[in-house]
Amino acid sequence: MDKAATSSPAKRLKLPPYGRELLAAREGGQSPKQIIIVYGATCWRERPKGESSVCVDESYEPYTYDWSIVAGVPTRVHWLSGEHIYDLVAEVAKVTAPVSVMAPRHDWCSASHFLHECVGKWRSALWNDEADRDYREREAEFDSALLNDLYAQGRI
Repeated sequence: MDKAATSSPAKRLKLPPYGRELLAAREGGQSPKQIIIVYGATCWRERPKGESSVCVDESYEPYTYDWSIVAGVPTRVHWLSGEHIYDLVAEVAKVTAPVSVMAPRHDWCSASHFLHECVGKWRSALWNDEADRDYREREAEFDSALLNDLYAQGRI
């Protein structure tokens, strides 16, 4: 994984709350079907128990957490509150795809759609056209593999 994609050279990254549990499960050979990141003031209360999930409170700042624990697993970001949502989504989307976002009073949408403000303009300084292309390629690879699996199982 490209270290520059998730870190700032001056800062050592840590796992997000409940990240150690997720890391231990993954190192033990368990591969979750999806990971949920709950972001906001009440994340501790809203975090789904019994599912692969982590909690990020409103004090989150970019380049705080090591998101390699979500690499290769579809991830949902449930945004309850917090001002750095676009940076959080950008950091996560740099290491995994697909990433979907649920914002208050909105439907689920993809990370690329969520981060895109208008043509050539992004909502996070951590995201740019190249990052978006890379993300879309990984998202397409995931979708293709999923369809192939469903076809092989006779489900489509």
